Amino acid sequence: GDLNGTANPATLTMDGNKTVTANFTQTQIITHTTTPDAGPNGSISPASPVTVNQGDSTTFNFIPAPGYQVSDVLVDMISVGAPASYTFNNVTANHAITVFFAESEYTLTINVTGSGTVNLNKNGPYHLNEVVTLTANPAQNWTFVNWSGDLNGQTNPATVTMFGNKTINVLFAEVTHVINASAGTNGMISPSGNVIVADGTSQTFTITNGLGYHVADVLVDGHSVGAVSSYTFSNVTGNHSIS
Repeated sequence: GDLNGTANPATLTMDGNKTVTANFTQTQIITHTTTPDAGPNGSISPASPVTVNQGDSTTFNFIPAPGYQVSDVLVDMISVGAPASYTFNNVTANHAITVFFAESEYTLTINVTGSGTVNLNKNGPYHLNEVVTLTANPAQNWTFVNWSGDLNGQTNPATVTMFGNKTINVLFAEVTHVINASAGTNGMISPSGNVIVADGTSQTFTITNGLGYHVADVLVDGHSVGAVSSYTFSNVTGNHSIS
């Protein structure tokens, strides 16, 4: 432009507006080497030492073997946690990176609906392909219905193979029985109809005659119990009828 040559520093005498362009050329590329290393049960990519130009970046990815996970990553011998990858940004020096792997641990969550418990043959945390046996134990007067979630069906005990975190639901239902209560004309029974009764509990029926009438007979499961004004089913464990 208005100044030519290679002198540096250079001088310029101002006798009007000037335009000067300074041209630079890269005479040396500075490089640095990052050395990766992986422990057993996994790998690091890239796996060979990486040469990086001054100021550039490079990324390393960690690949656990099946059933394993990243447990720790050391960058220049300092832990940076357990990320899935690591990037060196604006590299200005040599570096080293090392990744360690540990066996993956899985959790088993049990959700219970109703009244009962679930026994496990072993407690967690669990590892890849570990088999867990679950036994559903209904509370008194309750019954096991089924499994759902990551385990389905009505088999009890049942097994589940762990290859990740699992959530299993278990359903218990209260055991109930039906007492069919009916009355002829000129009177009533209370309660009436199909009366639901929990297993092991009791249910009383009251019999009321109409005006000018009296109870003639009461049949329980087809057998006469006399002309009673009330009747109680105690410790109900099956279906019944009363009329």
